[in-house]
Amino acid sequence: MMTSKIGSWRGVPGKERDGLIDSLRGLAIIAALFIGIFHLGSPKLVQIYSGLYSPDVKHDSVLFWLAFLVEEKFMTLLCLLIGWGLIKIAEGEKRRGHSPFITLGRRQAALLGLGMIHGLFIWSGDSLLFYGILGFAALPFIQVRARWLLVAAIFFLALLPALSLGSRVIHQGMTRMQNLVTVEGDDDDADESITWTHLYRNFDDDVPQRDLKLSLADFKNGISLKKLGVLFSVPYRRGPLWLVFLARPLEFFFLTLLTLYYEGFYYLGMILLGMWAARTGFFKRIRDGGREVWTLALVLLGTGVILSALTTLPYYDGGEPLVAMGDLATIFAFPAIFILGCAYLFFFAGLYSIFRWMGIFLAPLGRLSLSAYLMQSILCTMIFYPYGFRLYGKLFPGQLLLVALEIILLQIALAFVWVRLFTTGPAEALLRWFTYAEPRGSQKETPLPPPLPKVVGDYKFPKCIS
Repeated sequence: MMTSKIGSWRGVPGKERDGLIDSLRGLAIIAALFIGIFHLGSPKLVQIYSGLYSPDVKHDSVLFWLAFLVEEKFMTLLCLLIGWGLIKIAEGEKRRGHSPFITLGRRQAALLGLGMIHGLFIWSGDSLLFYGILGFAALPFIQVRARWLLVAAIFFLALLPALSLGSRVIHQGMTRMQNLVTVEGDDDDADESITWTHLYRNFDDDVPQRDLKLSLADFKNGISLKKLGVLFSVPYRRGPLWLVFLARPLEFFFLTLLTLYYEGFYYLGMILLGMWAARTGFFKRIRDGGREVWTLALVLLGTGVILSALTTLPYYDGGEPLVAMGDLATIFAFPAIFILGCAYLFFFAGLYSIFRWMGIFLAPLGRLSLSAYLMQSILCTMIFYPYGFRLYGKLFPGQLLLVALEIILLQIALAFVWVRLFTTGPAEALLRWFTYAEPRGSQKETPLPPPLPKVVGDYKFPKCIS
């Protein structure tokens, strides 16, 4: 059939894609921004060591509920989809007679490159480098049978909770680290609850320069929270630009190594579990599962909420445990993330089987997930960083969520229009070009109408125009 090319970019036609998978990707990208906006718009390290879960301040409660129900749970879902995609690409390459290892190796190398560019020049909280490294670690399992994929996934998922049984040393080290963070001021203020509002007093433009200096005595006697908060807000809050570009790579590599060290085994297990799901048709079964899917979703949700409470509630009162959990909180952390992530998966699959119209809004965003992720970073850094509107450290959690919501609504609208003109996004087209070593782009092709048949005897119109 003759074709008329509107452009040179092509991708997987929409009718050949799985609507549930694309919708899940869209949902995961939305959740990623709702969590990432707090790192983009405020100092991450200060959030970790500041007791922001104080129930007395409404701004801190926003962070608590996000940590309780959202944080890390949708990253679990995203890793499942990454594993599913690896198997689907490998199966396609086998049908074409190509080596899946070479193709997937190029794809992961491209992700590493995009991650480096993104992390060094756009946002230090990049996760593409992390996913690229885990994708390389998953390549030896590409041709493993489904049952052994499941065994390997369970092994890696259970590895961190098992290691946590002997984590008393880590727990004591974190306790010492928290004790280093103290509040400057009189003795009357020593027991003050350190809240988001308290921290934001330290981000004013009139902070004395003496508060921006660290000395050896600070590390010896304990770094004050005020000084720590100001220091980590300086590059992105005030500039100058050279300081932003100096601080970004340091923070980028630190966060990547920290995530790999503490969470790498768990998320590798989730990728392997996604590969198992692709091999066994798991997503199709839960989409058509009916009542069983809802039952399993409710059971997983109840269990996940209980485990998440055991890991989060002990630190709800400004960092002081409400119950004597010891290392149990660490042991239950990843099971809670896994079970709640699976509960959300089953709930969404059940909803999708009933309300397919949800895919109208989420599937286009999922098809452009990589482009949407990069666009989120670019927009947010323009909003918060010194080379943009300089709002870093000025918005409270509720206001940050409103910014994230506005960006998401904009992206949904743009994605809805884009997929009617193209079949994939610009970042996805670039990734495909590196993956397949040929220019497979994203713009749709419009087929020409078939030629009219010659008149022989009684003329009959073709079915397509009759």
